[in-house]
Amino acid sequence: MRLFGSERIAKVMDTMGAEEGEVIEHSMVTKSIERAQKKVEARNFDMRKHLLEYDDVLNQQREVIYNRRHDVLSRDTVRDQVLEIIEETIDGLLRLHTEESSHPEQWRWEDLQEDFGGLFFSGLPLDMEERGSIDWQELRRRLVETIQTAYSRRVEIVGEETYRPVEKALLLHTVDRCWQEHLYEMDALQEGVGFAGVAGKNPLIEYKKSAFDMFESLITRINEETLRNFFKLRIEVEAPPLEMGQDRSSGRYRSIHRESTNMGFGGATSPTPAANQGDAVPGRPVRRDPQLRQSGAAAEETEPKTPVRAGPKVGRNDPCPCGSGKKFKKCHGVGE
Repeated sequence: MRLFGSERIAKVMDTMGAEEGEVIEHSMVTKSIERAQKKVEARNFDMRKHLLEYDDVLNQQREVIYNRRHDVLSRDTVRDQVLEIIEETIDGLLRLHTEESSHPEQWRWEDLQEDFGGLFFSGLPLDMEERGSIDWQELRRRLVETIQTAYSRRVEIVGEETYRPVEKALLLHTVDRCWQEHLYEMDALQEGVGFAGVAGKNPLIEYKKSAFDMFESLITRINEETLRNFFKLRIEVEAPPLEMGQDRSSGRYRSIHRESTNMGFGGATSPTPAANQGDAVPGRPVRRDPQLRQSGAAAEETEPKTPVRAGPKVGRNDPCPCGSGKKFKKCHGVGE
């Protein structure tokens, strides 16, 4: 009644002289209470309706993300998905920095190279002369082929059985982390979109527009973070033991001292501790670490030397061997 009842009711109650606790049976008062109750229920209904409409937007996005996670979990390998993400990401970079209808000299090559290297940790497979004459389709083909080759090489170095589970787990982790961040952003959007009504706009429509743009950014962020994590990932793989009778002179020989292969950017392998210590490898000269050689020489120099005696030991009270007639302790034995 305070929010939706009319002020006329209060004047009528004062005129009738109603007292505190008295039963109100006048029809005009009863109808006023009924109208106020309808207004309250209608207002609450609109609030619940708007909340459902806001939730529908988020539920649609949640359904897309959950379907994507389910697709990853139901597959034994996500190779096809990764190759698709590579093509989609490269297409996005080309749309951002190039135009198919314009001349290659007008493309933003520096920005393209920076973003390309930040995602794949690799330079553009083009020299300066090719950048002025290559067409858009050929550029796309070269970029996709370069990244797919680097991706296949990483898998080959580590091995299918080792790389595929790690690849799948990393993809799921990236999707979950980006989705959690997106939920926080959507909560902040819902809290602040109400100010759009001050400008005469429908808050729900503005919320749907902003939510759609944020969801597109979410998909792009998931793809980019996934590829960035794949190409900067380091995996340590234990080398198999050397089999009996294996030909050491063949090109397939692997040193038994090699403990692991560190796969870094672009699938490069880092030198093993055995190589630094100078282990013998067939077909290669033996190399010694200069620091180890210097430290060994220093240890030999600082080692105390033991004196070597040429004859039997002379007692302190025996005659001195020099023939002076004095005792050894008072002649050449002074100080011992």
